[in-house]
Amino acid sequence: MSKLANGGTPETPYEIATAAVRKPENIEAMKIVMEQKDTRMKNYFQGPLTETMKSKNELLKKLVLQTYSKIIYGQSPIEEFDTMVANWKKSGGDQITKEVNDWYISATKNKRIS
Repeated sequence: MSKLANGGTPETPYEIATAAVRKPENIEAMKIVMEQKDTRMKNYFQGPLTETMKSKNELLKKLVLQTYSKIIYGQSPIEEFDTMVANWKKSGGDQITKEVNDWYISATKNKRIS
């Protein structure tokens, strides 16, 4: 993506297909994401939904997406992000984090690291 965003010629089948269907803004956005590897966190959780996820996930996703949209479209100030995080945590996010971490510990407890 960085290559295409920097004006490089698409050569691989993936690059050619991407260049053909993606808008230049999409390619530029992908470049930005790729360059922020040190600041973004991948979600490695692959387990089943936790109990709190089952009951709170939709509410929490809606809270996050609405806040992002309002900030992006200038309907809320950037400081609204911090308020959203606090609300996310107290509305089940902290409990989900605990449940996921507990799952990880139990899933890796008896595994040897080589």
